[in-house]
Amino acid sequence: MKSLLLLVPVLFIVGCTHPVVQPDIQKGIDSIASKWVPDIREAIADVTIGKNNEGLFVLTGETSLPGLKDDVTAYLENMKVKYTDNFNLLPDSSINDKPWGLVSISVANVKALPSYSSELVSQAIMGTPVKIFKKKGGWLLVQTPDFYVGWVNDSGLQEVNNEEIEAWKNSKRLRSL
Repeated sequence: MKSLLLLVPVLFIVGCTHPVVQPDIQKGIDSIASKWVPDIREAIADVTIGKNNEGLFVLTGETSLPGLKDDVTAYLENMKVKYTDNFNLLPDSSINDKPWGLVSISVANVKALPSYSSELVSQAIMGTPVKIFKKKGGWLLVQTPDFYVGWVNDSGLQEVNNEEIEAWKNSKRLRSL
């Protein structure tokens, strides 16, 4: 009887200790993301861990920073979390042929969301080179030379490949005095 009474608290303590739970894992991931991207207007750090229908962890989202992805996966391995990796590194592989854009209108509005009514994040003037991360409808997710990230309507950009952007960077410019 005495040994049974001693066993009850031990079982209670063992039963209450859980392996790392999803909110704790997400807090760790959020901490890593905020270190890499303190200002969400300057890089992409959308990363979430959740569980699928079978109760297995799934890492989803996207980033424009390879180091962020490396740190998140290292964190999960350190925490001994088994997961499926659906976390994408931008630029999207579908735009590999033309990952750059040149602003082809006087001023391109860079929006927070792919919508004309969305908040204005920044602007880019004609001739500004931008890095293209992905496409959505008639919008392109871009990063300007001053690191602002946002959506530009594709009618305001000329998409170019790596060779074309290098040729443009090395070309002579006409400047007025």
